[in-house]
Amino acid sequence: MRGWTRFAVVFLSFTLLACGGGGGNTPTTPTGATPFPAAPDDPLFAQLWHLLNTGQASGTVGEDCRATQVWPVSTGTGVTIAVLDDGLELAHEDLADNIASFGHRDYIDAPVDSDPSPPVGGAPSAHGTSVAGVCAGRGNNGLGTTGVAPRASLVGRRILGGAGATEAQVQEAETLNADQIHIINMSFGPNDD
Repeated sequence: MRGWTRFAVVFLSFTLLACGGGGGNTPTTPTGATPFPAAPDDPLFAQLWHLLNTGQASGTVGEDCRATQVWPVSTGTGVTIAVLDDGLELAHEDLADNIASFGHRDYIDAPVDSDPSPPVGGAPSAHGTSVAGVCAGRGNNGLGTTGVAPRASLVGRRILGGAGATEAQVQEAETLNADQIHIINMSFGPNDD
């Protein structure tokens, strides 16, 4: 995992642990509920070396973000993550159950609206949806992948694409619903060489 990416994923893991999933330092599994498994049933989980590195793809065993060690305490329940990027596919099968009911914005299409989904058939714009999956892909649902915080809620804010959002719009995207957003992900920048 590259420097900043590894830092962001590890930071998210420890942030969830520290806030106990948004409700203090208590486990988030309700009494009588089945705890989140250390190895979810999602078909791509075995490939997610950043969550549990067992040496797959010639990796180093244990060189991961330790998310599976945090899951007994917090899976992100009660935590809301805003993803500011090139869009967030709200209907994605592995994200839909974690999509928050508030705060979504698309600052790229005029007029500004509440659907941050990337354009269909346009320029490639899957980064925001991919980032949302790393953060909070719905785990243990038998589909695709698992996120670091598989029970966290997601808010999409499309600020990249076309000419991009204005500076004022980006500032609004960073502060909108500040009392309800616990983590803001802005994982964009120049391409890695």
